Amino acid sequence: MLSISETTLRTLEASARPLFARRVQAALAEKYLHFLPRFPEPVQAAIVGNMLGRASRWGIYGQRALLAFCELMISVAANFDEQPDIRAVLQGQDGARDQVLTALPGLVSEAAWAEAERNATTLSFYVRPSMIEAGEAERTAAAILLVLHDRPEAASASATVEAAQALAGRLGLADIPDALLVLAACRSLYGQAFDESRLPWADGVFGAGLPPRAVVNALRLRLALDFARFV
Repeated sequence: MLSISETTLRTLEASARPLFARRVQAALAEKYLHFLPRFPEPVQAAIVGNMLGRASRWGIYGQRALLAFCELMISVAANFDEQPDIRAVLQGQDGARDQVLTALPGLVSEAAWAEAERNATTLSFYVRPSMIEAGEAERTAAAILLVLHDRPEAASASATVEAAQALAGRLGLADIPDALLVLAACRSLYGQAFDESRLPWADGVFGAGLPPRAVVNALRLRLALDFARFV
């Protein structure tokens, strides 16, 4: 019987990764119309590369498991693997994570999945695996290059983040995940009217007594409705 070493298998998988990534991109774009199709093809490819890279950090290599990981990022939360119960299951299965990942929905409680959804962030779609542990500002600057790829802010991402930080502090959103990215997108796409709260829906978002996280999510929804922009 032919025996193939683990190192050889990993080498074969790595050589096949570009073709597989293109297949994943096509499959996810077809299934999740609200997400990848909102971006041009090169940005889609970068996002899929980030997603696959995040899965690979867990030692996930099988194609079925990689696709399942990407789907969980989209359908649950881009950072679903940070939820404590989910993380514990993955950490406790070193060497068998491909099999565990495909069975993960049945291995974790519904409460854990619900918590992952509540604490969802989209930044993980837009940053390289090497930046996962970076600070919020640094990751947001990297994310702007993809989310606002066609806007002037992409050429001055660091300055854009600084302006978003000042605005987040004024609005009481400084500690909310994704606030910097969402506010940067709002300032870019709505312009001065956003900074001055002159938009017709501004009172319904900022004056309705919503919790800070709900404000960020409401702004995210407005961006999707008004600009078909996934932020």
